[in-house]
Amino acid sequence: MLGGLVWLGTIGACGGNAPPPAQPPLSGQAPAAPPPAPPAPPAPPPADDAHPTSEQLVARMAGFRDEMCKCATKDCADKVTEDMTRWGQALAASGPRDAPVVTDDDTKRMAEVTETMVKCMTAVMNGSARP
Repeated sequence: MLGGLVWLGTIGACGGNAPPPAQPPLSGQAPAAPPPAPPAPPAPPPADDAHPTSEQLVARMAGFRDEMCKCATKDCADKVTEDMTRWGQALAASGPRDAPVVTDDDTKRMAEVTETMVKCMTAVMNGSARP
């Protein structure tokens, strides 16, 4: 009879998909910690355009500058700023990457683009003539 119960217990433990119920801890013992969660699968690699070159970064910023310099209202300038912020957030969210090679020329062009964009934004915000 005892052999039959062991056999039934073995069959019962192996059948079904649910794990057996947790055993209560013996008195004086801490409950067992739950098993660790399985590691998350690795993120898929980002799309090629998620990792622009320094030339592409300068070109995109020049596009934002051009949009900003066309603005005649604060609402327009705010929209360009929001678009630029979303673009930057998307770049940041695309995951780690090697920094693009930035030449002295790239740095100079980015400074010029940024300076002009700030002048245009300031002019719109102050209601003065654009540069």
